[in-house]
Amino acid sequence: MTTTDDKARKALFAALAKAQSEMGSVFKDSTNPHFRSKYAGLPAVLNEIIPTLNRHDISFVQAPDFDAETGCVILRTALRHKDGAEIVETTAAPIGKKLDPQAFGSAVTY
Repeated sequence: MTTTDDKARKALFAALAKAQSEMGSVFKDSTNPHFRSKYAGLPAVLNEIIPTLNRHDISFVQAPDFDAETGCVILRTALRHKDGAEIVETTAAPIGKKLDPQAFGSAVTY
């Protein structure tokens, strides 16, 4: 987590607590035919969280990248509050073959 000051960090945590208290369950609207299981697709999750986060002055940003050294697609997810504090997490997914647009897109969306 990065922040400009302690006040901004406290404001982010308070806003997140309020936002989470307003969020409901996400309907499992998608099916994985391979495992015959239901799951909540990304659009359903975003439709639930984005308006609630926005009401509490929190932005949600995801940015894909590629780490040539490890051969992994990197996805950075950030929650940023209007007061300057942010929480950033990084997830890596290896690409099993040479990098091409389809492999990159598959890794990011998986």
